[in-house]
Amino acid sequence: MGKFRLEQPVRKATIWMVYRLIYLSSATDAFAMSDLPSILEAARRNNAANAITGFLVYHDRKFLQVLEGPQAGVEACFKRISQDPRHFQCSIVNAGLEDSRLFEDWSMAYVPFESAPSGAQEGFLDLDTLLKSDHMSRAAADPIVSSFLGAFMSSFRDLPN
Repeated sequence: MGKFRLEQPVRKATIWMVYRLIYLSSATDAFAMSDLPSILEAARRNNAANAITGFLVYHDRKFLQVLEGPQAGVEACFKRISQDPRHFQCSIVNAGLEDSRLFEDWSMAYVPFESAPSGAQEGFLDLDTLLKSDHMSRAAADPIVSSFLGAFMSSFRDLPN
């Protein structure tokens, strides 16, 4: 995944702002793990075209996703996700304008690596790699993002040691 320059940030006064939305949802019976590679591919393609970055964590039939970019694009993306029949209980836990992106190089980072179908692990990140990345260090410095990520990750029942 190469780096790309993102255009059209939201301009507020003299400071460039980015809109960040964090949501939680649950997978319905219509969701299958074998769908993940094609979902990830479509998300990356669409997000790159709309200057949206972020990451998605899936565990125990729960999703946590951070989307960031131009407000109209992020809100349209979330609307599509919330209307997808593979999601239910889709709830925004935080949304607002921020000074900078946390995931500027990722059209969509994705966890978990070990659950990816065999031969389809390209573009997936293992949780250890994600947690040690510079992006997560910056995310941890943001109290809102850090709070939701911490609560979500601590809810995992079977994280490997």
